[in-house]
Amino acid sequence: MAIALPAAATDGAVYEQDTRFVASTYPFHGRPNAIAPHAWGPSIDINVESDDGSGLDCDRPVFAPESGTVRQVTSGFGGGWGNALVWTNEADTEKLFMAHLSSVLETGLVVAGDKIALAGATGLSIGFDDFCHGAGGAHLHLNRTVMSDGDWTAAPVVLNDLVVQAGGAYQSTGATAASDGERTRRKDLRWNISALTNGTLFCVLTPCPA
Repeated sequence: MAIALPAAATDGAVYEQDTRFVASTYPFHGRPNAIAPHAWGPSIDINVESDDGSGLDCDRPVFAPESGTVRQVTSGFGGGWGNALVWTNEADTEKLFMAHLSSVLETGLVVAGDKIALAGATGLSIGFDDFCHGAGGAHLHLNRTVMSDGDWTAAPVVLNDLVVQAGGAYQSTGATAASDGERTRRKDLRWNISALTNGTLFCVLTPCPA
């Protein structure tokens, strides 16, 4: 299957600006192929750099890299994924799967830079459920898929316009910027649509708002 080029990706990131993190993977690293749209690219785990391995990832805020929608796809043990979500960009051409979250904070319409989750160690993060505060336990698992020629296509994880590769070290540039006015307008739109339809129609067309 063809691998999508980074040009198809958001230029945002999931951690706050200037956060340094490292990427890793391992042989036969699982992909969330049971979760629609079933065409996820290679799995990557990211950990914030620390001098002593003391678990800087536990409950670290995870942000929407760009405006779009968030849907929680698993919870609790979640088949090994723990608490997991799928973020989709506004154009519905790119999705990120994020797993082992301590909690999902927001679903439905989101604005770039919204805090959508906390990183953690739920599911089979290191063989134990919710071992978040143990050294080396927490991390953020990522997969990516993009729309190509009418089909969802497996694609490498891209953050900050860079392909995130195992063994690499990176520095977050933060989420794609959204003005305060734009953030307020989008939040008001989400509330108004939900109120006018009593949530029913809105939840059919898109993930239900938080």
